[in-house]
Amino acid sequence: MSQIKIVDASLNELSTLEVVSSCVRTEKINADNVLNFALLMKNAASAYINSFNCYELDGDYFDLACYNKAQLADGKRLATVECEHVSYRLNDPDYDKDYFTHTGTPTYILGQILDGTDFTVGTVDFTDSVTYSAQEKKSRRQILMEFVATLEGEVQFDGFEVSILAHRGSATPRDLIVGYHINVVSKTYNKRETDNDGNPLVSYACEVVRNLDPPLALGDEIRIDYDELDIDIALRVVSISYDPYNPQRVKPIIEIGNYINALEDSLYRIATSTVSKDAVYNGCRIGPEYGFEVVLSDNMARSFFNSTAFKMQKGDGSGTNWVDVLYFDPVTQTYVFVGTIAMGAGSTIDWNEVTPPTLEQIGFEGITIDDIADLAGYLTYIGETGIYTGTLVAQQIYGLLLEAVTIKAGKIVGDDENSAILEIGEYGGAIDTAYNEINSIRLKPGGTNCGYLQVIENGEVYFYSNDGSGIDFASIREDGFYLGDLKIAGVVEGEIILTVPQVWVQADEPTEAKVEDLWIDTDDYSRYDKTDISSNTTLEANASEFINASGTFTLTLHAATAAGIIKKVYNTGTGIITIAGTINGATNMKLYPGESVELITDGTNWRY
Repeated sequence: MSQIKIVDASLNELSTLEVVSSCVRTEKINADNVLNFALLMKNAASAYINSFNCYELDGDYFDLACYNKAQLADGKRLATVECEHVSYRLNDPDYDKDYFTHTGTPTYILGQILDGTDFTVGTVDFTDSVTYSAQEKKSRRQILMEFVATLEGEVQFDGFEVSILAHRGSATPRDLIVGYHINVVSKTYNKRETDNDGNPLVSYACEVVRNLDPPLALGDEIRIDYDELDIDIALRVVSISYDPYNPQRVKPIIEIGNYINALEDSLYRIATSTVSKDAVYNGCRIGPEYGFEVVLSDNMARSFFNSTAFKMQKGDGSGTNWVDVLYFDPVTQTYVFVGTIAMGAGSTIDWNEVTPPTLEQIGFEGITIDDIADLAGYLTYIGETGIYTGTLVAQQIYGLLLEAVTIKAGKIVGDDENSAILEIGEYGGAIDTAYNEINSIRLKPGGTNCGYLQVIENGEVYFYSNDGSGIDFASIREDGFYLGDLKIAGVVEGEIILTVPQVWVQADEPTEAKVEDLWIDTDDYSRYDKTDISSNTTLEANASEFINASGTFTLTLHAATAAGIIKKVYNTGTGIITIAGTINGATNMKLYPGESVELITDGTNWRY
């Protein structure tokens, strides 16, 4: 006969339950592992029944899941206790893993699953290296049981030791005689599900009449022959329930069948919505090769990202050929875009960083251009309403007298200063040949609404109005980027500073706002005059007021001839405030400490 011992959190024995009213130990392969018992409250050991202690049975440990203490009809008090095996501690949220993936022997992976817990690795019957990965958040117990299912193994708990066996119990079939060894209580036939051989799932609940020697154990292979229920099959013991105090008092109940418990049958499972590996949901899927992947249904576009790569790609429809369009280069730590950026009407660019290019960077220094058409990519156009991106507008270069043009220090040189003419823009602006500063190029307008560009010696670029008056439209100067005289962006002590107007939406006046900023006051009462009053006062006519009143005195209302005037009065003191006037048809009103009222005029009367 076995007995339950109550132990503390350190597994030190506190008491032994020598007598109990009832006790049932139930265990299923890869599923339930519980212990339930009841004892009279007069038992001294009942004082140790609480959620802090553990319960030991035959060297195994159980935690209290719930208990009930009740008084019976005969006046006796009974404690009913339900316990779960300590392995259920692996469901503790503190042990949860957001992501888990390892490759190695099953013994190694089991060690990683149990790492940081109170549990240790026992026997592992599997030796071949495998990879196991959980792509979403799971409890340690769920990870453990899914890993066991992946190996097609069977888990066994011995206290805090965890083993993964290829087969629990005896693999040598033993014959059971119905009516002698067992009584078949019921038969379950499930055609919707099948075992590994494709057979429908069949199980039998049996009452053990006469046990074998050695006794039946969980996982044992058995064979039964019983014509009355059309049974002649080799099965396994998949569940055992028994009374450890007296196996004969409550006959052991066994369940035999051609299956072991699947994950969806087990009580340990946490109800979550998960994403299966490589399953597609609305064009999205998660897989081991690409991580999170989204593919257009016509295979013309794909995006994916994982811990080492992020890419947006274009395809040819085959689903196998992909070309990077936007991606992150981990070597250079930069994002790379390949293609054309098209901006629609009304689109803008936020200038977070403005760095004027050098002449060498844009091809205007020390470079000989054999084909003058190459210059088409060097010029950008800034119009009256902003910076235009897209196709650059260098349209035609003509009047060339030499086969090759040398560009030096930003100045086009032919046979003489006037021999090369550059025509650009919609209206054909040309080089101002009369402007011969050695380090400058100036383009004068060829028609109405043309810009007027000047690059001067210190590297600043100016854009003038169409009449050439010299009024700045936009400029890049040594200290930043300007629109007219308004500085939009600049660099201060190595940091890029944006000076564009900002909108502050808050109740209090912003302390860091610039003069060009806009403050939207969210304080509903900001339009009220805020007044503190402590003596007899006639309120200001035709003004909405927010009044803090303290003391014992009279506030006299003005005439209500203008509609929509609001007076909010708060009695913040300990006295009584008398509000004199006709309010809702009544004469005067009292406002006691801590009270408040909102009064409003309708053009004739005061109301609240």
